[in-house]
Amino acid sequence: MSQYSRRFILAGALALATAPAFAAPAKVTTETVEVQATASRKTSLTVITPVKAPVGVILFSHGHGGWPDYYTALFEMFSREGFAIVAPLHVDSHRHPDRDKYTIQTSLFERLPDARAASGFAAQRWPGLPVVASGHSLGTLISLGLAGGVPMFRLKDPTVKAVLGYSSPGKIPGIVPPTAFAGVSTPVLIVTGDKDVVPTFAPDPKDHLFAVETAPAGDKYGLVLAGGVHNLIKGDDPDLQHRAVEAGRTFLRAYIKGDAKAKKALQAKTDAPPERWIVR
Repeated sequence: MSQYSRRFILAGALALATAPAFAAPAKVTTETVEVQATASRKTSLTVITPVKAPVGVILFSHGHGGWPDYYTALFEMFSREGFAIVAPLHVDSHRHPDRDKYTIQTSLFERLPDARAASGFAAQRWPGLPVVASGHSLGTLISLGLAGGVPMFRLKDPTVKAVLGYSSPGKIPGIVPPTAFAGVSTPVLIVTGDKDVVPTFAPDPKDHLFAVETAPAGDKYGLVLAGGVHNLIKGDDPDLQHRAVEAGRTFLRAYIKGDAKAKKALQAKTDAPPERWIVR
């Protein structure tokens, strides 16, 4: 048996061992809602609502080229924890009909009205519920903007109580200056990997931790998974995906659901290979 085959089998066995046996999907309703994003463009929101009254709302922004359905395991965790999900389909998605009309640069700024539209929809449907800004890659940058980061975005949403991000673009010249995250006072968890490289946007895996390292200290967490690449949350490696999702679950329980044991567990995190933690 080859080394690759052994690794594949072991990873699969671990994923099965740590997942609930034959767990049924969370009971939810899923709908697609069209809302006005700009004067000339609507955006499509994937809205997932638990059958029971939600405990909070996740505003989720997908990575460049992605789409909401890409994040099945993560969304399943959100639903099981009792959160509603509002996820726009950004114009850079490979599933967006007008993708070819935008460049990488223009599509980034089209994400801003999408985020505002998603936030407005959530506030109207679930007034008063705590909101978590979450995302992957560029979506994490949008999430940090909703929490008061990246001032040029003008995205700050006072209903956002925490940020859960999977990777982030790093230090984008002209957009992410050294003080980009000085306004992020909410709790933050960013999960990344030591092989998480994005040419131009994050050539060094350490760039993904920039927000955690520079935002005001207090309830800021970074998790680096050994072997993790930029799309680790997708699930090509089931073990890494499981670790990433479970870290997010603990974070949500600690800071949105008021679980004192979960918060204590996060605050006590130290490096334990294959995990490296930043707690500040």
